[in-house]
Amino acid sequence: MELIKRKRSIENYVVRYVPERLRGEPELDISAPDYFYGKIPDFKVDSDWKYMTDANGNDIPNTVDIDVFLTQDFDDMGIFTDVEFSALTPYLTQVPTNMGPFNSFVYGRFPAAPLSFYIPSNKSVNGTSDDANLRTVESYILDTITGLPDYDPGLNLAEDITIRFDGVIAETPADVTYILGGDADTSGNFIPNTGVRFITFKNEYINTEDQEGNPIRYRSTNFYSPVGGINNNNVILSALTKQEEYSGIVFKPEVESEVFIDRGVENIFEKHAMLSEIKTTNDIDNNRGGFLST
Repeated sequence: MELIKRKRSIENYVVRYVPERLRGEPELDISAPDYFYGKIPDFKVDSDWKYMTDANGNDIPNTVDIDVFLTQDFDDMGIFTDVEFSALTPYLTQVPTNMGPFNSFVYGRFPAAPLSFYIPSNKSVNGTSDDANLRTVESYILDTITGLPDYDPGLNLAEDITIRFDGVIAETPADVTYILGGDADTSGNFIPNTGVRFITFKNEYINTEDQEGNPIRYRSTNFYSPVGGINNNNVILSALTKQEEYSGIVFKPEVESEVFIDRGVENIFEKHAMLSEIKTTNDIDNNRGGFLST
């Protein structure tokens, strides 16, 4: 990180003139809200001590503008293409035992290992939640008796029903069972053992508080997923290749710069250092605001 120092004299922002319209006054009310001599107004004022406004008629804030020029070093990123990876044959049938616990991020990819080589055994995930996800599987039809949303088992409410299943799979007087993020066939039907299964109990309520101490109330909900972690549905094995027609072509770099500003920071030697910059009596006047008193 580079530290850039910029100094601005506060005196340059202090009003040191009296408008011509007030110069003939025998006495000025220094407590008046429009009296600015010796002060730094919150908003910019003109030579007549009137607030300056922008094109929309709003007062212009009186800011201290500092130009900081940032420089970055970066490398051009080439364009690569993912293509289907075919492992060498014969395939490896088991993980090497002389390398300890296998981690593809550490050891890289073996040329004779298929996708299944990198997928560990499924680990189920379960827990409790609120009932916020229940609204995503409500149908657009209200029950004619209760007036409550209707839950239609098998109705797929996903954006693309040929790929994903979001919907109710079962309903009883006591609970609603629904799936989010499940796999679907080309007809939009749910493929078992995929996605996250939720069970919301209609008559079991949880009373608790949020982080600010406000009371909240929701229906008790359990969730379960049989396919936690890496699996065939969320990982692919591909080869990173460079196509000839993209040789010499790079992405436009994207650079983010974080700027941290420390205002009003000074050390015990700063006022002494300011004395070394005083060359004329005008310098004393320019540097007295906040630094030196005369």
